[in-house]
Amino acid sequence: MWILRAAVLSLVVIMGVPWQTATAQRSESAAAIHFVLVSDLHYGLARARFRGDSAVSAAKVNAALAAAVRALPGTRLPDDTGVHAGQPIGELGFVAVTGDIANRAEPGVQSAAASWQEFLDTFVAPLNAGRAAPLPMIVATGNHDASNAIGYVPALTPRTDTAAMAGLLRLIDPVQYAQRPPFDYTRDRIHYVRRLDGVALMVLHIWPDSAERAWMEQELSSIPDSVPVLLFAHDPPMVDISHFTAPGGGPPGTGGFQALLTEQWQGAPLPGARFEGSPTLEGFRELVRRHRNVRAYFHGHQNWTEFHALREADGTALLPAFRVDSPLKGRDSATDDTKLSFLVVTLDAARQRLTVREYRWDHVSAASRWGPQATILLR
Repeated sequence: MWILRAAVLSLVVIMGVPWQTATAQRSESAAAIHFVLVSDLHYGLARARFRGDSAVSAAKVNAALAAAVRALPGTRLPDDTGVHAGQPIGELGFVAVTGDIANRAEPGVQSAAASWQEFLDTFVAPLNAGRAAPLPMIVATGNHDASNAIGYVPALTPRTDTAAMAGLLRLIDPVQYAQRPPFDYTRDRIHYVRRLDGVALMVLHIWPDSAERAWMEQELSSIPDSVPVLLFAHDPPMVDISHFTAPGGGPPGTGGFQALLTEQWQGAPLPGARFEGSPTLEGFRELVRRHRNVRAYFHGHQNWTEFHALREADGTALLPAFRVDSPLKGRDSATDDTKLSFLVVTLDAARQRLTVREYRWDHVSAASRWGPQATILLR
């Protein structure tokens, strides 16, 4: 397990209280860690319009995204009520990518192997250009990455391609990867914990189904209750039901299920299945109730920026959740470059708070690049 440490920064341990009690108070502290959240890069697709051109490849769009992330250290945060307001961002602690790096190799879409190489060449390499040490990254599995590895209905070309999934493992831990046998989806679920001094970053495999929660419980048992845990996953808290394995099992496509999650779906068949009321959703809620140091959930998949929450059945907010835009498939940004965005997250250890801000990275006006922000307590 490697440990992320921001330069000239020593974090204190952060305690845990209900996030709903957080109030936005301006922080003057210089002790802050900043990270960026992006998702759904979808290499292999093209954006209809980008910066005046048409049919612009994901490689070109994501290279521009990488350039915007590289430029952040010279940017000041907005003069708002959030953590470190009005202060320069400085060096990033890490970049998080919550899946769907390689689009499924559907008709007309390149292979996962080609998409993964473009990700390394046009996103990872530019972020590290000129740096003495690589910029730390945490990466998660998306449903497209996983479908390339195990197959999909209709069939892909090639039918299976583990390059992106194996690439994720190699990027996470190249030393351990070199000692592994060839990638096997049933064995090599990509989930891990990284320590940001007094904070734990828990990266999940697509979504916390019953098998994933068993792993989470094991990991959480070794994390002190005083240490806040931030979750990173591809799917939102209200998971895409089609990602489960079909009742009774079966390959991808059985009953409309993609077999990306180990757990077999318990409930009504697709397409009319409802997630509210399912035992697996209640299992996730119960885990969060018992582990109050789990403080936030970051994800992609649905391709717009939103500050929302995992909620109880009665609508009460249980865990703050942060969804991020996609540079290729954005619901709001697909036809408007000025709405392209990623999230800039600032963690203040001394005041035990975290602020998430939307950053509109291709907006023509620098003054208009900062969108909404939300601040939560980590104690």
